[in-house]
Amino acid sequence: MKIGTWNIQGLRAKQREVISEIEKMNLDIIILTETKKKGGGEEILNEYLHIWSGVPKDFRAKSGVSFLIKRKWTKFIKRIENINERILRIDMNVFRHKITILGVYAVNDNALVDEKNKFFQDLRETIASIPYQNEIILIGDFNSRVGNREREVVGQYGEESINDNGKRLINLCKEHALCVGNTLFRPKNIHKYTRIEPVRNIQSVIDLVVVKNERRVNLNDMRVYRQPECGTDHHMVVSKHVFPFRNKRRCTEKDTDFLIEENNVNFKTDLLKQYSVEMLYQNRIKNKLENSEDKSPEEMYNHLKEAVFEAAKEVLGVEQEKSKFVEKFSENLESMIKEKKKLYLAWISNRNDDTRKEYVEKRKEVKELVKIEKNEHWERLCRDIDSTLGYNRSTKHGKQLKI
Repeated sequence: MKIGTWNIQGLRAKQREVISEIEKMNLDIIILTETKKKGGGEEILNEYLHIWSGVPKDFRAKSGVSFLIKRKWTKFIKRIENINERILRIDMNVFRHKITILGVYAVNDNALVDEKNKFFQDLRETIASIPYQNEIILIGDFNSRVGNREREVVGQYGEESINDNGKRLINLCKEHALCVGNTLFRPKNIHKYTRIEPVRNIQSVIDLVVVKNERRVNLNDMRVYRQPECGTDHHMVVSKHVFPFRNKRRCTEKDTDFLIEENNVNFKTDLLKQYSVEMLYQNRIKNKLENSEDKSPEEMYNHLKEAVFEAAKEVLGVEQEKSKFVEKFSENLESMIKEKKKLYLAWISNRNDDTRKEYVEKRKEVKELVKIEKNEHWERLCRDIDSTLGYNRSTKHGKQLKI
């Protein structure tokens, strides 16, 4: 399983770019930090389930943490808990391994002491609430530089610098027998540093993956990827985790009664309002249930469940979940985004002032055009709703607006 993290410094104006880069990396799960997305909830974005936690909607947009989980893995989700705008918890059961993933966006190292104390206390209490047998993965932007000396927590490949947040994180790791995965592997320098401040030209490792010292789920590899770009000074960090099967037999339904069924799809149930469709659906179920009297109760249940699903699939059809409107950018904007990406790659290759200036200017142009096209989209949508209000399509638009 490929699990990543990326501080994107705001999701609202660049959602399309972020999703595109994640899809190119073919990540199974990624934790986005500093999303600045308010409230909390879930939505489908292409092939990913997006789960987010942010500040209340009447607050100024800041902080925020999100999970993007590839839809094939959502069936393993057992629990979702929005701790606050800086910590988001998801429990999963993957191949009979219970795992808790905490998406983390820590306060800055120069924050007030009270803010730091509260954040690390919240994180400490959240970890303490995780069952002992669970695998633990803490991943996100910790704003913590942990050095390379505390060998109980840090491997030999950490950076030399350490800050106050780093000391606090080290103490927390010691309390819960955790270690910083970034320091366990020896990458090239270009694949080591997770953030580069271009003005001061300071490199740091602050986007971290923290795991148990004694773990059954192996941390197989991790590195920084510089190519993904969305106008942030953080690079994407990707870790690879291996979930060995606990035994050779497949999980039974009893073992995974909390899982979301693979057949958990949305059918076009509105069609059942039509008498002819309703009768056809009933007849299909009746035909599929013939010759099932000699089955055991468990076999009857499975047979009935399969019959209902197959009949609905044949008669009603599946209602395809729509992606967000961000996919409808104009060809001009798509072209500008590609040009911005080329300028970004040119800049990280030579790091001179001229290429950075070109990249920053193009980034501003793209940001402004995104705002314009998003406003135009909402204007078109409102006009469409106004013209279709009272008809069946108004339901669809109501869902889009989350009324």
